[in-house]
Amino acid sequence: MTRFLSVTLFIVLTGSVFSCQQADNQHLPPAKMEQIMFDIGIAESYSTKSKDNTNFGGIKNIDSLAVYYTDILAHHKVTPAEFRQSLNWYKKHPDDMDSLYTHLTIKADQLNAEESRRKKLMAPATPPPVPTQTMAPSPGGTVKPQSGPAMHM
Repeated sequence: MTRFLSVTLFIVLTGSVFSCQQADNQHLPPAKMEQIMFDIGIAESYSTKSKDNTNFGGIKNIDSLAVYYTDILAHHKVTPAEFRQSLNWYKKHPDDMDSLYTHLTIKADQLNAEESRRKKLMAPATPPPVPTQTMAPSPGGTVKPQSGPAMHM
């Protein structure tokens, strides 16, 4: 009987250890996590730029963010619990998190460069400068335009 209890106890403990390890290793792959975090970053940026009656810029609109987060996770077919679990996993693995943020930074820089190029292409051409008439003082105290008659002052 003690042997049976020992074997049962061993199986239960071994199973719980492996299930904890599996739960700890379950996380979203880097590419998917990167997409979600990029979308969340865009949503957070947008929520601070929104100028409505309750938001005067620079302050995150929490109500809008809750809707954005829900939509983003639904779009990527990820539950909030899966996202939290993955985020916690990446926090425990700083090298992987650093790699994720490096890719996010590169992606954001590329997006900013594309936006700058697009704005330059869309900007109206600058008209040529209009020549101005300069006034040059003459030795007699008169101011005479570079072209035209002299005027006494």
